[in-house]
Amino acid sequence: MAAPKRLAFLVFPRLTLLDLVGAYDALRRVASMSIDSKVTHRIIGTDAEIADETGLTIKPDSVYEISRASTCSTCRVASAPSR
Repeated sequence: MAAPKRLAFLVFPRLTLLDLVGAYDALRRVASMSIDSKVTHRIIGTDAEIADETGLTIKPDSVYEISRASTCSTCRVASAPSR
């Protein structure tokens, strides 16, 4: 039996929200479209609330812990804004 596939999206202050949303929108559909029913996803933040580069605030599912992030099949990190 294959192990479940868990995707983690790591978010942090001043991220470019589009970098998260683009990947999240596509990958969240994997299970619902019956491509792979064992795929789950979580948004993990460095804080309980994350403000993007414009101040828009999002609340991740959980706060980053090494033990949780290391149990994911894939960890997508949104890029930092260019300066």
